[in-house]
Amino acid sequence: MAFIIFFGGLIFGIFSLSQIIFTLFSAWPRARRLQRENALARPIPVESFIIAPVIWMAITLFIFWAIYKFTPENKKVFNIAIGISAFMVVLQIPKKNKSLEDDFKSIWGRYLK
Repeated sequence: MAFIIFFGGLIFGIFSLSQIIFTLFSAWPRARRLQRENALARPIPVESFIIAPVIWMAITLFIFWAIYKFTPENKKVFNIAIGISAFMVVLQIPKKNKSLEDDFKSIWGRYLK
């Protein structure tokens, strides 16, 4: 069971933390920079940067609660998996990533000049 919890937590952590961390620490600062450089046709609403991370934080907290409530013996394994996921996601922020740029353009492209 710990094996399943670990790999499930790792995959879930990479997906959910990328939705939270990339939006707050990559996309939002990039949008603010583009706004300062006058590269936006109109300002991007702040809500568009907040909604997805809040939803994913709620889902993540629910998963933490479920693990702690129903399989407390596996909470350490799950925490390790989430920690590794967070480390992997944070390491990607400073890198130039073509897929992140394409994501930004596909989601907020209508705001770009």
